[in-house]
Amino acid sequence: MSISKTIIICLMCIAMNAVAQSKVALSINVEKQIGSNVWQVSYQLPKFTQTLDFSHLPPHFLTNHFALKGKAVVKDDSIITLTNPNDILMLEVSDGFDVSELRFNAPFINFSNNGAFYADYFVPHSLKVADELITRDALSVTFDITAKMKNEQNQRTLAINNLSSLNLAQFVSLTLPSNASNDGVSFVIEPNLPNEFKVQLEQNSAKFMNYFSQQFNSPLNRDVTFLINANSNAPYIGFLGSALSNQVMFEISGQDAVQHPSKYQRTIYLTLAHEALHLWNAHFWQPSDGTPIWLYEGSADFFAYRAMVHSGLMPQSHFEYFLQQQQKECLEGVKQTALSHLESTPSIGASYPCGRVFFEVLANALNKNAFELWLEIMNVSEGQSYSVEDVYVFIERAELSDSLKHALQDILFNNEKAHDTLKSIISAQSKN
Repeated sequence: MSISKTIIICLMCIAMNAVAQSKVALSINVEKQIGSNVWQVSYQLPKFTQTLDFSHLPPHFLTNHFALKGKAVVKDDSIITLTNPNDILMLEVSDGFDVSELRFNAPFINFSNNGAFYADYFVPHSLKVADELITRDALSVTFDITAKMKNEQNQRTLAINNLSSLNLAQFVSLTLPSNASNDGVSFVIEPNLPNEFKVQLEQNSAKFMNYFSQQFNSPLNRDVTFLINANSNAPYIGFLGSALSNQVMFEISGQDAVQHPSKYQRTIYLTLAHEALHLWNAHFWQPSDGTPIWLYEGSADFFAYRAMVHSGLMPQSHFEYFLQQQQKECLEGVKQTALSHLESTPSIGASYPCGRVFFEVLANALNKNAFELWLEIMNVSEGQSYSVEDVYVFIERAELSDSLKHALQDILFNNEKAHDTLKSIISAQSKN
């Protein structure tokens, strides 16, 4: 083969590779009138788009919440098919997301009043364009989001454009925050909650944030928004929370809880402190893939109870009482399995109390401050992620007797010995 032909072929290969690596543009326009339940979502799709696959959404979510306009049709509860590949896809979201169906698909949102926009739910899992499958990784997604205030005398719009770098696992608030403090904490709170409680909620949530920043000596260096929703129509009393990198979401459910939230303030504030802590232990450091629930959820409980005492929302006697209750729950959970195997069993719910109990045991054994203990465990990790293996290494390096090291490792990994060993350590520490 001649040199000139070789050069031409190489150039063609480079060009084809560049095309293969280029992103396919997908533009999503979102408009919402604040105070209205209707969201208008339109897609500027690549030419010759045939289908949009939303199989990443919860079951029946597409058919329940996405009203299609134009000639598009829904198929198999996860596929939107365009009868004309050049149509502009228009969606209308008018009923809000039902929190109950998302409780296992957190974070959740509710559009009933102030509202929020969860980007991931509007981005398809994949596109089929001219018989070629385009996966999400190959998409370059741009959002153009506009929220309009309903008050005609004081018209305001909140426009968020060109969110191509938006983390799709993120909420974007579509209302102007009700209050922003100097330390970068703002709040969007359901107006139906009592005003006095809303003031207390802002003050106490800000206390949690300041407390964690000081104790970890690690300010988040970014603004954080608390999105507080209320669902008075729910047939149950419930308190659900979730956290992302710069947002804490919380919903109060049930008429009595919405009208009289002070009756449930311990649960409300404990949940808010737990979720606020996740801004550090689930996003500031990041758990590794496969990290068990007890480690990141249990550690959040471990610190949340301390924040409650520090903020004056829980007396020390209650701190001790609830620790004893969680010890009982944990011991029941590890009767048949070790701590790090809980989530593959029906006892998965014990992961939360067990995580707190384990760290209480470890802190007492080492006579260390809770935050000091956590920072030392985080320092074991070579990167900005942590895992149960880091806890294991920390125990190996700690100034503990060999027998106690083996005991802690049995609690973590030994299905046959975990229960009796944990019970023995708890009993010994309580006597001391």
